[in-house]
Amino acid sequence: MAEHEPQQGEQDLEKKIQETRQRFNNELLQDSTDKYDSRDVEKFQQDDALVEAYLTWRLYVVDDALKMIDESLLWRKEFGINDVSESTIPRWMFETGAVYLHGYDKEGNKLFWFKVKLHIKDAKSVVDKKKYVAFWLERYAKKEPGMPLTVVFDMTDSGISNI
Repeated sequence: MAEHEPQQGEQDLEKKIQETRQRFNNELLQDSTDKYDSRDVEKFQQDDALVEAYLTWRLYVVDDALKMIDESLLWRKEFGINDVSESTIPRWMFETGAVYLHGYDKEGNKLFWFKVKLHIKDAKSVVDKKKYVAFWLERYAKKEPGMPLTVVFDMTDSGISNI
């Protein structure tokens, strides 16, 4: 039985992943090790699929991927995403049923539903709402790493006050 030899595309991808990690370490981690949450840095260093996802989102342009990585890891630390759990989000948010994962689209992607009519504009709870959405996205990403997600905005019975 012949051993699997990496195809040219696989080799190029591996090189891009290595280059992205090396430049991340040299350019973004060089100044400060506490710039990002250490759990995110550790995952970035170990998870090829995560690095590949950033590259894919930025059409395999390493400079663009690094900018996105920097911005997203800074945001994750600022919001404390790794510490968000059901217990850190107000119970009423779960009880509204305004956001949830349910079902699949024609291509087999999980559906992430937003029932817009259940959203009320409220400056006091905007941070909690962002954390609530991030909670669901993180939960899905951990359960189904690398799998696509389809977002559905159900606008039924919604109005200006829901935007």
